[in-house]
Amino acid sequence: MVWRADGPHLLGTAFGLDTELTDVNASGVAVGSYTEYGEFPLHHAVRYTGGHFERLPDPPGYTNTKALAINARGDILGAVGETAASGVNTTVVWPADAPGTVEVLLPAPGWQVQGGIDDNGTVAAAVVDWSAGGHLVGQVLPQGGAAIRLASPVPAGDVVPQVITTHRIAGTAGDAGVFLWNHDARSTARYRA
Repeated sequence: MVWRADGPHLLGTAFGLDTELTDVNASGVAVGSYTEYGEFPLHHAVRYTGGHFERLPDPPGYTNTKALAINARGDILGAVGETAASGVNTTVVWPADAPGTVEVLLPAPGWQVQGGIDDNGTVAAAVVDWSAGGHLVGQVLPQGGAAIRLASPVPAGDVVPQVITTHRIAGTAGDAGVFLWNHDARSTARYRA
């Protein structure tokens, strides 16, 4: 379901299966995934556009895919895994200017769990850092550049970017509240409810 100025609109399900939408852009294109159930749930990334669902292509070697976010121009951030049993452990982008393709950004063992993509194609993602005891670390991936780790404003705990704009990244750090970062990954401000 998406909410527009004239109220909620039911989109239905992708191919008659359980469907979860995770983001929608200003043009009304929604993204998410549908699930096939077996020994392990198998997800397939989809976008809803033009009144119907479209399955996004799997990168070679991957069968478990989720679309997590979409920017204004239609670039889609996702996470993929080799099989249903492996979960989604690799960060990808389906670029709007190259339909039918998918770019692998952070290969396993990243274990991406959340993230966003801004209108310039910069990605912010939370990935599991096994060298840090399995904590989530935030990373910024400028389009065409190397990953930059978000500075943790707290001594311990997960750093999870949740929203990215062309100027700032918003997310949480441990139980210390909500923080803002610049794209250079330095913490800029802290907010508490």
